[in-house]
Amino acid sequence: MKRSLIFAIALALAVFCAGCDVIETALLPSATPKATATPTPPPTPEPTPAPTPEPVFTETALNSPLFAVKKVTVTVMDIRFSENYMTAIDLSVENASSAAVSLQLGGVCLNRWQVDGVLENAEAIAPGETRRSTVVVDFQNDPGARFMNLGYIAEMTLQISMTQDYSGETLLKQKNFVVPVPDVGPVGDPTQNTRIVYEDDTLILYLQEIDGSLQNVRLVLFHKPDAVWKSANVYPLYAGYTTVPHRNVPLMAGKYRLITLDGADVMARQGISALKNLDLYLSLTLFDGRLTRPVTATIADPKVSETAMNAQDASPIVYQSALPYCILRNKGITQYEGHEALLLDLENITQVSGSLLYLTASASNPEITIDGTAYPLMTYCTNAYPATHGCLLLWPDGAPEGTLTNAKSVTIGLRISRINGGKLEPVLDTQNFSFDLQ
Repeated sequence: MKRSLIFAIALALAVFCAGCDVIETALLPSATPKATATPTPPPTPEPTPAPTPEPVFTETALNSPLFAVKKVTVTVMDIRFSENYMTAIDLSVENASSAAVSLQLGGVCLNRWQVDGVLENAEAIAPGETRRSTVVVDFQNDPGARFMNLGYIAEMTLQISMTQDYSGETLLKQKNFVVPVPDVGPVGDPTQNTRIVYEDDTLILYLQEIDGSLQNVRLVLFHKPDAVWKSANVYPLYAGYTTVPHRNVPLMAGKYRLITLDGADVMARQGISALKNLDLYLSLTLFDGRLTRPVTATIADPKVSETAMNAQDASPIVYQSALPYCILRNKGITQYEGHEALLLDLENITQVSGSLLYLTASASNPEITIDGTAYPLMTYCTNAYPATHGCLLLWPDGAPEGTLTNAKSVTIGLRISRINGGKLEPVLDTQNFSFDLQ
């Protein structure tokens, strides 16, 4: 019996110990697997931008006499040309006179296209000095250059004048000099693939292209050879609203000018989503400074059946004349020629009085008062034709940047004038009036 008891106790201890092993095993923490390092992919190299090709210039030696006046001889030495990039025309100026002289560039034409150019190193040419001066035409920032198809230069026209520095005497009145470039091909026709949208005794206006919509239009303006005028003023009207600023286009007789119109800003400002017709007001600036009465041309978009825009202009009215002349609305702060300016919409409502006037605005008070501080007032205003809207820009001269943006109110005085026979005739003085900007 004693032996049986010992055996039973031994068996119980064995079972107990086995259970302890199980419990201990269950309570031990499981082994943590070693983390496998994920290889870092090598950085994707950024593609190397293709290098901008260097412009290729074609240089042609000319040695073509331009003029000899008052012992000053000017010769075209050569022309350096790179398509849609730059043209440089080198002049030799030999001053054999007894006084310093300066040359002025009135205009430059390449083939039959008038373009914008500058005359460099042509001032204060001393007596006995021979100077190399250069006419530069830079197309680098002109996206419209390629639409003139200037693949080569067959002919150039330089509009030059000359003065004596000390006395200011005009030694040579502004004159056009035509210089052919030999052995390069014909001059070409600027009106190729265009259609006439307006013609009279003074000019022809061609449509070159509607780029997608009437928001972007390319025109070619021709100055008829026998017509006498200095420049053309082109006012595009998008559903009655014009752009800032308008285009004043100098143009020599017998020459062409490419005009690109972009109405993106005004169409966005007025909520014009579709435009059926683009109306153009054209007036000419004569050599005595007078403006001719405007004529109108209309360009239709065949893809648009109806103009679509916001039904009502919600811009606040800041001034309305007692007599039916005009309404001024605040369009907010904009940028103009590198500084902030207050933009007012000038609506011409003279059509309701039975007298259709062409209006513009200027300052009657030379100061603008901003939050109680007075500054000299600067203005720029487009024309406002009957039943249309012009743009009036106002800004304080010399004020710190941000003055208008942070202002609460302004006080101004304006003069509304009619354009009659190229002259301004005041019709209304608003007197000083104030309005809120915020």
